Amino acid sequence: MIKAITDVNELTKIFRDELILQSGLDKRDVHNGESKHGNDLGRISNDGTKLIPYKTDDLFLVFELGENSDSNIMTEEQQDGTIDQLFSNNCHIVVYGTNSVNLAQKLKARFHSENVILKLLNKGVHITNITVIKEANEYINTVYWTRRDLTIEFSCRLNVEQIDKSTDYEEMNSLDVVVNHNQ
Repeated sequence: MIKAITDVNELTKIFRDELILQSGLDKRDVHNGESKHGNDLGRISNDGTKLIPYKTDDLFLVFELGENSDSNIMTEEQQDGTIDQLFSNNCHIVVYGTNSVNLAQKLKARFHSENVILKLLNKGVHITNITVIKEANEYINTVYWTRRDLTIEFSCRLNVEQIDKSTDYEEMNSLDVVVNHNQ
């Protein structure tokens, strides 16, 4: 059985750490697309005081986690009173830079390796598929950016506590009306 995670935000940390390791990029060049994009993209200076814009030949990547639309979600109540939910997610990766084709291919090969598959499985991530790398070059503010896209599809198991079944919903839904006649 897949190791359970208790917070979906753990997935972001797991993937960011693994992308930094497998890409060989500086951690300042691996960005979570859910929190950074557009003008916010750049490399933080060594002293952490300013944002240095990327040039088209710089190599960096942006990733974003999402739930697969065709995900077959299975939920099961456990004997300990918790709920397990098995669901399918993906990590979409966009690699920018003139050498993006090379880095994207290396990432695909490394995430297919038994070493990475087992390491992620031990953290609760079961890789199910890695898509074909697509060329998706783009113009941003009249600048031509070379990029490659790939998606890692994976399954995981979320374990959450169940809300106490003994809650009296009638009491929670009742409304006390207080009228102030002194006005």
